[in-house]
Amino acid sequence: YSTLCRTEKTLEKDPAWKEVYKAQLLEHETRGVSRKLTQEELDSWEGPYFYISHMQLEQPKSESTPVRVVFNSSQKYKGVSLNSSLAKGPDCYNNNLLGMLIRFREFPIVMIGDIKKMYNTVRLENMEQHMHRFLWRDCDTSRKPDVWVITRVNLGDKPSGTIAITAKNNTAHMFSRLCPEAAQMLIYCCYTDDLINSINGDFKKALFLADKCE
Repeated sequence: YSTLCRTEKTLEKDPAWKEVYKAQLLEHETRGVSRKLTQEELDSWEGPYFYISHMQLEQPKSESTPVRVVFNSSQKYKGVSLNSSLAKGPDCYNNNLLGMLIRFREFPIVMIGDIKKMYNTVRLENMEQHMHRFLWRDCDTSRKPDVWVITRVNLGDKPSGTIAITAKNNTAHMFSRLCPEAAQMLIYCCYTDDLINSINGDFKKALFLADKCE
């Protein structure tokens, strides 16, 4: 709660920051990345729960988004943080960056892209959502905060990269029958959510593979 109050005080000093911050949290709700818990859910929940804080991160190089909402899974409460209770996962899930850069220059036609909101496409189970509770009241300090939960993988979580990459690769394997070449590209030519590859053929083939990757 104290972190929320500090964030609100900071946002009150700059109306532009405040509106951008509110719009980002509203966009989280609209995309299904977060949701507000009802009083019934709060009263009936008997499992574990944990609250994480959120704060503004200044982005001086961005005119449209001067601040960004950041959820801090590493902030400790009574000596314990969410990240201190999570395993990172093996680094071997990510592809070798040097190998990707070499293959990137192998053929004449280059493909570059990224997977939009990759982390936020992986859903959290109900218990995991309650371990990602947070407080928000739309900067209305005249009332008590509502309790919200994050419903998708949070970028600030220690194992978020491993989880997102595993979900991407498993999805590519599941639908490889639709286009085996596109599936192989998603699995072996992505570094986290960035895709770089080169292919033989023409631009129509590149556009076809790009469409299948979507």
